[in-house]
Amino acid sequence: MGAQVFRTNASGATMKVAFESAHQEARYEYGFDSGTIAEKPGFKDFGKLPAGTNLRELCNLCIDATEVDYDGHQSLVPTNEAKAALAKLRTIVGSRTQELVDTFDDKWGPAVGFTVDTNSFVFMGWAND
Repeated sequence: MGAQVFRTNASGATMKVAFESAHQEARYEYGFDSGTIAEKPGFKDFGKLPAGTNLRELCNLCIDATEVDYDGHQSLVPTNEAKAALAKLRTIVGSRTQELVDTFDDKWGPAVGFTVDTNSFVFMGWAND
């Protein structure tokens, strides 16, 4: 089975209400194994999205941050691109960088959730398709 990166904007009185609405709508619209928010069992709240954050760049940094190579001894080591992405992510989300990357990268786990504005949220990550 594969996976796709998704990014979903949603509105609601709370992040939970927004997630549930977007999740239910995606289930209705796309069904199962859709590579959408419909595949996520919940979300992890990463707080307020820092002002000026480009969501496409944030998604790409999360993808790049997980790139690894073999070091010749059967060990995985982060690529230079992954190291650069992690450094850039630290300037955006600070101490929760690794938690963000791990959550984003788990196609079976919760979605990454950010508050964009009052009653406005964004959810993202890999999802099973």
